[in-house]
Amino acid sequence: MPSQSVLVYGANGYTARLFFPRLRELGIETIAAGRNAEAVRGVAQRFGLPHRVFPLDEPAGLDRELRGVRLLLNAAGPYTRTARPMIDACLRQRVDYLDLSGELEPLSYAADSGRIARELGVMLLPAIGFDVVPSDCLALHLSERLPGAERLILSISASNLLSRGSAATFVEHAGTSVHVRRDGALEPLRLRTQMRFTDFGSGARPTIAVSWGDLVTAHHSTGIRNIEVYFEATAFRWFAVTANQYWGWALRGDTAKSALGALTRILPEGPSEAERQRERSVIVGEVLRGGERRRARLVVPEAYTFTAEVGCRVIEAVLRGVRAPGFRTPASLFGADFVLGSPEVSREDLE
Repeated sequence: MPSQSVLVYGANGYTARLFFPRLRELGIETIAAGRNAEAVRGVAQRFGLPHRVFPLDEPAGLDRELRGVRLLLNAAGPYTRTARPMIDACLRQRVDYLDLSGELEPLSYAADSGRIARELGVMLLPAIGFDVVPSDCLALHLSERLPGAERLILSISASNLLSRGSAATFVEHAGTSVHVRRDGALEPLRLRTQMRFTDFGSGARPTIAVSWGDLVTAHHSTGIRNIEVYFEATAFRWFAVTANQYWGWALRGDTAKSALGALTRILPEGPSEAERQRERSVIVGEVLRGGERRRARLVVPEAYTFTAEVGCRVIEAVLRGVRAPGFRTPASLFGADFVLGSPEVSREDLE
């Protein structure tokens, strides 16, 4: 029988540390890993875990560290830097790959690697947290209610709580155009913002188009060829997206990114448990086919809390044998109702 060990890379990050108490409760053999020896060692001691320290730019070393591991959870962003070498190593070592990404480039790379993964018997299952389990499951639910849907619109109202690591990921993508999916292909929105209004349960609110993992995952889960994702347009989000769309050329430079990176380092490491408990996230989905429309609303806990809970459920299910080689999405593997198995989650069909 293969080892049941789960290696968590990026173990010293804010989100990864939320996983360890639950994994211990489930009795899952866990290895803490990352690049920073002192930080990883501290996390391992805190949770009583074995640990490994290794960089991602040495393929031979990566292969060595993955031997004897059943699956890898990549919790180290930005995933544009970490996903590709870790996916490649998992393919070489026949280790199932999971991550918490919501970024288009690494998700597209995982999807493009699906054929070779299937041939090797390896499962690539990225985006197992708030990015994108709830929205992916909602998208599949709606597509099952309206088979042959031609367009999917997802609108998300989430808190402004932000970890230092998430802020660093946003900096990594500074200057990158927002995308939508048109006729099956990813299309950038250049020098413009795209807005609409959505009722999250208390009246219509302005929302603004963003690049989100569902542009890749929901397309795979549902086959819908036209997809847009919007976030509630708080003042901060509106300013950030607008600045990126119109002045992205300036934000792409090393000087701007260095300055933004310095700002992220003075942020708190992440929200407190009390802050997380006060928040909820709401996702409204809509599919269209000709003149027909179906809408539904999904309410889930705050994003970081939900990520740890649902991510551990995914890991437990995979270790129990719920897996399929190749590129998979949460909804395509577990079904549209998987999200309803998490506490404090509700779904309502609106029409």
